[in-house]
Amino acid sequence: MSTRPLAVSVRAAADKTSAPSLSIKLYCGNLSWSTQRDDLEELFSKFGQVSDAFVAFDRETGRSKGFGFVTMDSTGGHEVEERLRSCPCVGMC
Repeated sequence: MSTRPLAVSVRAAADKTSAPSLSIKLYCGNLSWSTQRDDLEELFSKFGQVSDAFVAFDRETGRSKGFGFVTMDSTGGHEVEERLRSCPCVGMC
C-alpha cells in the first residue's frame, strides 16, 4: 500500500433509480496502483451504503491509473470527505 494521502472530493448526483433520492459520487485520487474495486467498496462501506465503486485501469498495461469513484447514499458521503481527506492510504483508515 502507498503512504500517499487519499484525495477525496464530493459531488452530489441525482440517483437514477425509480425512487427519488440523493446519492453522493466521491472522486478518489492518489490511489495506490494495487488498489482494487473491492478495496474502495470495503473502505467506504464503513460510512454508508455503497451502490458503486470504480477504479480506472489502463487498457494496455492493466495497471491502475491511480483514481476511482465511489457512489453512495448521501447520509454518509460528507462524513467520508472529512474523515478520509488526510488518510495515509486505503488500508489504514
